[in-house]
Amino acid sequence: LAQCAAGHYSTTEPTATEDRKCQVWRTCGAGERMTQEGTPLANRQCGSCAGDTFQASTSHTSTTCGARKTCGAGEKVQSHGDYSTDRSCESCAGDTFQTSTSHKLDTCSARKTCGAGEKVKSHGDYSTDRSCESCAGDTFQASTSHKSTTCGARKTCGAGEKVKSHGDYSTDRSCE
Repeated sequence: LAQCAAGHYSTTEPTATEDRKCQVWRTCGAGERMTQEGTPLANRQCGSCAGDTFQASTSHTSTTCGARKTCGAGEKVQSHGDYSTDRSCESCAGDTFQTSTSHKLDTCSARKTCGAGEKVKSHGDYSTDRSCESCAGDTFQASTSHKSTTCGARKTCGAGEKVKSHGDYSTDRSCE
């Protein structure tokens, strides 16, 4: 053979008694990208993906590795992946949330609780925190860390009692 066929390279030059030996160019595997195309005299070269990239194809000639996905609101990272596997995400669970829309965070944040003088306005969901609002009218909430959607009615003084303190949104009325 004078030269190897297209897509092949020479592994042994011809001699007076033996023909040239040729081999098919290699393909790149998972976790790799092609760094140099093959020539009639050299095999194709592959190198590892780098940074936050991956290549899942097991037999390819791509010169690039793809960016790993990011997680969205209401999600956290389940697995960061590696050079041959993309990042995977899972939903926040329980009383947690995540507002970031493009992130690589392993955790969701605990939803806040409401304090004294407040009640829950909205419990939120996996992408929003709990919100609170002030008690109103003749009500109060004494608990300093709670998830209650109501404020309790302030007590009424009975017959023969007088108001000692009217209280406020965080303390009940007291009588004497």
